[in-house]
Amino acid sequence: NLDSIRWWHWPLWASAAVTAYYFHPMVMYAAVFACGWMILRVDQNRKTNWKTQRWPVFATMLVMLGAISFVKYKWLKLDWYDAAALKRTKAFTELWPNWIDLPSNRDLWQYCLSDYWFVPAGLLVSVVYYLWKKQFWTAAFTALYPMAYVFLVNVPYHESTHQFYMENLWLPLGLFAAAPLVFDVLPGLFSEKVTLWVVAVISFIGIARIAQAHEPWTARLRWEQQFLEKTGNIPEQKLLLTENQVPMDTFKLAWGMAYEFLMLSSLESPEQVRSILVTNEPQRYDTLLAKPRLFLGPFKNYEYAAMPARYFQLQDTSAYIRWKE
Repeated sequence: NLDSIRWWHWPLWASAAVTAYYFHPMVMYAAVFACGWMILRVDQNRKTNWKTQRWPVFATMLVMLGAISFVKYKWLKLDWYDAAALKRTKAFTELWPNWIDLPSNRDLWQYCLSDYWFVPAGLLVSVVYYLWKKQFWTAAFTALYPMAYVFLVNVPYHESTHQFYMENLWLPLGLFAAAPLVFDVLPGLFSEKVTLWVVAVISFIGIARIAQAHEPWTARLRWEQQFLEKTGNIPEQKLLLTENQVPMDTFKLAWGMAYEFLMLSSLESPEQVRSILVTNEPQRYDTLLAKPRLFLGPFKNYEYAAMPARYFQLQDTSAYIRWKE
């Protein structure tokens, strides 16, 4: 409640919210869900002193989240990534009213049946529980907010892409399903001991899935380490590869490889940081290959001076060389 909050809590919370929002824009929608859902489920008896209630705290947080969004998108200059993502919202008008039959929706449905079954199952159980308790507004919010969020993601990304990429956009759906279960449904249906067992089983399943998912990532990492080792002693250390020269069945998408090579080489040999770009459009870089102090990236190129020297000691001023085995 408000009585338990000190004035200095608010700037700390706002700073954390801004940090999380810039870490990933979808964090904001998860925070809005948490605040809205908490407002609906807490005591809102108007006869009680409003300072002893919790809902004003979450209402204040919603206002602050709105202010943060306004400052980011209307006041400050957007970085290139957020600006590109914002352009995708044009799909809402371009595709209207065909928001249902989209590749992204079909893919998500298939993934829910095979991998993300906890999300629809958890949401269904929570909605039924709230209806049983006659908490109709909470039931409606728990059901409709995730549906709205799915459209928020799937319409702009209607063409869909690899599961591992779309998964980071769908990740808040896990929170939407988990919060009602943890705070209301499980404590309302089971004893504390049984609840702990249920949470333990769900956690074990999640850990098992994470353990299984490491295999493709480990294969990707191993190939990059082996390539760094294979090319570590050749005179040309700055390389340009095409996607035909790497096992794309392992990498799926190549745009992250330049940064992965940069990080791996810096960790293994800080004095010999490598610049290696993999692209399916090598002609884009014809005029940039000979620039001595330029790190080439798939979306943006960086002058050495712009790179954080604390992490990346870029010293190679030779030209990029097209890799030929």
